[in-house]
Amino acid sequence: MRPLTALPRPPLYRSLLLMAVLLMASCQSLPPPRTPGVASKVEELGTMLDLQPGEIRVVRRNHLLHVQAEIINPTLQDQQISYRFRWVDAAGFVLDEEPWKPLLLHGKQRQYIRTVAPSPKAEDFRIEMHSPNNSTPVEPFANQPRQAME
Repeated sequence: MRPLTALPRPPLYRSLLLMAVLLMASCQSLPPPRTPGVASKVEELGTMLDLQPGEIRVVRRNHLLHVQAEIINPTLQDQQISYRFRWVDAAGFVLDEEPWKPLLLHGKQRQYIRTVAPSPKAEDFRIEMHSPNNSTPVEPFANQPRQAME
């Protein structure tokens, strides 16, 4: 009796297997789609290329808005971000702008940022976010993005 040997696999089978593995690997790095609610609350100073906002939750306790926002780093590298909250009243006037706060996210990390409105008059908010890898750079310790070099 002859011993059993592995059947030769056709080259097409190996090619399809390789394509399937590559497709699965590329799908894992795609960020989740941004919901319209998140997009309306987040202002990116430039386009964030490596980080993205996730879920945002808001609740009113003791007449103050409490906000919890998720920031996602879908990459394998550590990423830096600066963020601040801008609070507005019912008429849309800015009540308060917080100072910029730095944050480091490690590869594949999800981080939650939390804050409380400074006044019961605050009816809404925006989160400004900036990363050094954004398409528009920001001057350190400044309130506004600097103009892109041409």
